Amino acid sequence: LIEEVFLSCDAKTILSIPLCKSWSSDKLIRHYNSNGKFSVKLAYHLSIQHSALKNGGPSQANPKWWKKVWYLNILPKFRIFAWRLSHGAILTKENIVKRISDFNMSCVMCSHYLESEVHILL
Repeated sequence: LIEEVFLSCDAKTILSIPLCKSWSSDKLIRHYNSNGKFSVKLAYHLSIQHSALKNGGPSQANPKWWKKVWYLNILPKFRIFAWRLSHGAILTKENIVKRISDFNMSCVMCSHYLESEVHILL
């Protein structure tokens, strides 16, 4: 069948692939979530992580530093804000354009600068 469907050079390559000697049943494993099932949400998060790694995106801070921040005597919303800020999760135009390419990135207040985390805080 392989020789009938493929070109002879391709069929020769396919037929040269060694077969597995142990015949165990196949199973589908998704190790990125706890239940092993695929979801659109999972695919989206994996896509964002892959994109961040490829583009040198937000780096993970030192775990000891985060432990200190997490136990500071401040309102929880400030701890969460710091975490979101360090992970590029603040909804600025700069972060939106990473997901939607055709988007105006100018600051709505001054119209001159790119709306980034640094710009909105200064």
